[in-house]
Amino acid sequence: MPVFSNCTDAELALVDALTTELRLSGGRVLARQGQPAREVIFVVSGRVALARDARAVEILDGDACIGAPECFACESHKASAVTLTDVTLRVSSPREARSLVHAVPRLAHLGLADAHDAPLEDLPIEQDHQIGAIQ
Repeated sequence: MPVFSNCTDAELALVDALTTELRLSGGRVLARQGQPAREVIFVVSGRVALARDARAVEILDGDACIGAPECFACESHKASAVTLTDVTLRVSSPREARSLVHAVPRLAHLGLADAHDAPLEDLPIEQDHQIGAIQ
């Protein structure tokens, strides 16, 4: 998993415990611009297009994270994300993602730096994380 390639076996066990793996085909919407960010999506493999105002602005090829800053700030997605190829994702709720970055600070390079600064208690409590934006 390139996104987690620098993690130790113990850290990978935490990734496994605090995220849900999804395998999706191309053409799936992961996030919609303007919709609330309710999960953090780690792109493990495959290609994802980011678009703002219906214009492609970036192509992600693994080793990327979608929605973390917006999710932690309780904001809406600043861009839409659509799979271009078959993808493997690891998805977590804000609380799970924040727990992960507290336990594995090296993941801050994925846009999770803000998660490391705030205490876990600041996040809303969820009964069970839902993969709400992925369709």
